[in-house]
Amino acid sequence: MLAKLQPPSILEQDNEIMSSVTQILDKVKINIQIVADYVCEITTKLDDVRDIIKEYDIEIAVNLQEIIKEHMLPESKCLKRDLSTVDDNSRITIAQKKLKHFRNKQLLGRQDHALKELIAKTEEIVLKSETQVDYCKEDIANLEEHLVSWTNTLEQIEVKKLRLMNNEKSYGNNDTNKSNDTENERVENVIGSDETECFERQHPNWQKWPLFVYDIKGTSRFNQRICCVILATPGSLNRSDISCEATDSYHLIDNCLEFIDEQAISGLITINANEEKSIKFEVPILVYIPVVSHNSSLIPTIKYYKGDCWAEGVAAPSINIPDAANVSFIGASIPVRDLVCLQCIAVARYRRHEVEVDEKGLTYELHDDRNIKISIPPMTFPNPSKVLSKIVSWNKVGVGIDAQLNSNLKYIKVIGSYLEVASETVTKSDIEVILYNLGWFLEKEGVTRLTTNQETLYRCSRWITNNMKPIMAEHIQTICEDAPKDHQVLRTMGDKNRLVLHNLISCNDTDFDNFIQQLEKTNQQHIIEVLNRVKTDIVLAKSQSPAKEINFRQDHQFYNGKLYVILKSDDKEWKSVLHEQKPMNPKSRVITLEKGHCIYKIISFTSSEELTSKELENAAYVLDEVTYLTKVKIICRQNEEDLHDVIIHCTKSCEAEQRLAELDDRGYTQGPSASEEFGLIDGEEIEIRFEHNIQMTKYKLFPLKIKYFANIEPMKFSGRIDIVDINDQRGDATYHGQLVYKVTTGRFDKERKGTMHIHFPKELEENIEDFVHTGVDPVRLLAKHIAWQQTYDNFYSTRWVTYAGNLVQQDMPTYRQIIRDIDEYESSNSERDRCEAFILRWSSHYSDPNTNKIEKILEAQSEKDTRQKANQFIMSYLPPFGYFTNERIEKIAYIIARDWKIIAEKLNFINNDISRIISSEDGLVRQAMRMLEMWRILDAVVMTPESPLIQLCDISKSLNCHNTLVEWSNEYGKNSNDTILTD
Repeated sequence: MLAKLQPPSILEQDNEIMSSVTQILDKVKINIQIVADYVCEITTKLDDVRDIIKEYDIEIAVNLQEIIKEHMLPESKCLKRDLSTVDDNSRITIAQKKLKHFRNKQLLGRQDHALKELIAKTEEIVLKSETQVDYCKEDIANLEEHLVSWTNTLEQIEVKKLRLMNNEKSYGNNDTNKSNDTENERVENVIGSDETECFERQHPNWQKWPLFVYDIKGTSRFNQRICCVILATPGSLNRSDISCEATDSYHLIDNCLEFIDEQAISGLITINANEEKSIKFEVPILVYIPVVSHNSSLIPTIKYYKGDCWAEGVAAPSINIPDAANVSFIGASIPVRDLVCLQCIAVARYRRHEVEVDEKGLTYELHDDRNIKISIPPMTFPNPSKVLSKIVSWNKVGVGIDAQLNSNLKYIKVIGSYLEVASETVTKSDIEVILYNLGWFLEKEGVTRLTTNQETLYRCSRWITNNMKPIMAEHIQTICEDAPKDHQVLRTMGDKNRLVLHNLISCNDTDFDNFIQQLEKTNQQHIIEVLNRVKTDIVLAKSQSPAKEINFRQDHQFYNGKLYVILKSDDKEWKSVLHEQKPMNPKSRVITLEKGHCIYKIISFTSSEELTSKELENAAYVLDEVTYLTKVKIICRQNEEDLHDVIIHCTKSCEAEQRLAELDDRGYTQGPSASEEFGLIDGEEIEIRFEHNIQMTKYKLFPLKIKYFANIEPMKFSGRIDIVDINDQRGDATYHGQLVYKVTTGRFDKERKGTMHIHFPKELEENIEDFVHTGVDPVRLLAKHIAWQQTYDNFYSTRWVTYAGNLVQQDMPTYRQIIRDIDEYESSNSERDRCEAFILRWSSHYSDPNTNKIEKILEAQSEKDTRQKANQFIMSYLPPFGYFTNERIEKIAYIIARDWKIIAEKLNFINNDISRIISSEDGLVRQAMRMLEMWRILDAVVMTPESPLIQLCDISKSLNCHNTLVEWSNEYGKNSNDTILTD
């Protein structure tokens, strides 16, 4: 191909260009040779793969024949032999099992056909690689995909083989008690003793296996010392064969979380075979991981990375770990054939109820709440599909506390459980959900009809259905009436318990006593204790007059109000749905889940008030958040010695007070209040930016990001916040800006964001520069005050005449001349105004310019007490200690700057005056100063016996400036020897 490349004629004329092109072509030759060698290497590898696939094809065929011969054919003969000796119900069950095995056989055949297609595809790719140099990368990706699928198929065959062995054992048990073998009971047995037997069978003598403990190198955010503990069959593993490493990187842990209710409770554990050699295991290994304490409503489990997805390990029994008495471990059985690299992590999440539904449909009740039954009609899923159901008990998620704090839950009481149903594929038919014992609604006419025992059973019916063994209905095998006619099933455990309760409620007290005795015989003492406790509370409530309100548990309450059932499908909005009652179960509700969706969420509650669709939606959002989210707050604190030194925390709401106290001890006592409470899911990220004239030194070019995990010590950030432009907020009392936060990687479909305001005080001189003070005439103010003293109880009192005579030192010609002057120039007939005019006329025309006029005016007071009060009044306007001097007004204005408008309104300033102040001055401090200058000369301040400073402290009690103002006034009182009473 290179030989055919001819340079253009233009290149022959330019040696420099020709030389450059030649160098490029040489590099291309080298690169093409490398690609050719790589293709040859791939061809060689594929030859090896072809040989391996041929060998496994033969082995798979032999294994399939053995499985069919050993397990399916003998079982079929056994079923035929026993068919004539069983009753009708058992005959139906055996026929169903026979059909199930026949379908298993068909499935294995299809898998064998798929393997042969894989082999043919591989052969085609190998042939293509041998004949063509330009090999297609898509073909290699295709082959890798098929190989992974092929590996999964081999594992499925092993699972089918084990299942056949389990079924063979279950048929032996059916011979002794066929009537008890229902689908729901078999599932529950797997959770109980059968699960233990299966574990023992897969891990023979596991208690004697060698135990290897691997420690963490370095520190751990989970505060753990041990990385993991591994148990394997004797001789299959040595301690030095593998190395274990625990990683607690935020982003790596985030990648391990699949569902929004999952919380990481350990780091990511990586187990590597040393020297890159695979280690063979015939039996699954046991891995134990240390975990931190977590939400008690979540179930811990271990996940491991399998192929291209996460798989859940089978729970392993607890063991004693040497030197780890105070550490909590959870274990899991992990099937590993060839160990090269294994990654696993411990997470906590709500329990799943997983079923596989084929074209025939399925009706089943949930393990965690037998009061919920789900009916999936035939052909809802044309192909087998997994359906996951999740139950969350409202008792465990603190809804009662949240209802007290959230206005959206003011009139609401939740009932039942939070239910989520999710399927792998879109539903083709409507699904029916039956909610039993969905609150026993108290009716006025029904209160008197209930005996104590009946009310006890009513209140406990929901709890008993979930927790009692069906002692009196053990052998009932009738068809359940609630199931659809096209999909009839035998009674479940919940159906049997409901039947017992239905019969008991309609019986007398003697039958109730017999029921208690039956519970004692079957060792169900916990049921008796709950019944007795509720019964005692009912008797206590009835004995009170009026009836006493008892705080029953949620499962034991009566409910008033209207029942609402709220549904959300996929990512659509929450909406109220219709619900009908079943005639045979009047306290049940039937909900229809419309086809065409994969995920359904259901919430039920009662409300004492009629709710609008918007209120229902808001309440559902809050309850959904309570189920999944951890409530947190953002804390930003400033160092009291250097307010620019800040620390930022994201902490759980319940721990916010503790975090604030810890920061106070370290000197970080200043700053804004904690943010409003909002919810986070593990792995979500909060982005924090600084705006409006402030910036954090470390994060000028990019935002601060906090990755949140509920069980890891929250991330902390400390640094220095600087002012961007000191001239930008020149007229404001402080430099200030905003801390803006929002959740960016939201796994929950609700926006969460907010702001926090941060202030940095300015020096006083920066606020009052170039401020023009209005002058104060102390003689005029003192004259007005003394005139008020002389006539405080009567505007027309002539007591001031004696004071006037003292002022002119009994010089009667001067006295009469001043009287003639004020009568000529003053038109007011008020004696108070005449007294004030007399003092001012004397001061301006008849006093000695070289004397202290204020002292003379005060000395004219004949009464000592009145003279002291007048002296105290005028001293507040005179330096050095007067609080109405220009210097001290500046300090008071600096304290009340943010609240000056509110204070002005309380001091009876009219709106026009406030507007004039705002328009005439820039900045809060300057505006507060102007307001104080106007206020200090008002008649309400001059003509009063009270201290204006005390009045100012009193009206600021509900404001932020109150404490600072009181502290300043106390300090002022000490320095000026002035008695100021403060609160």
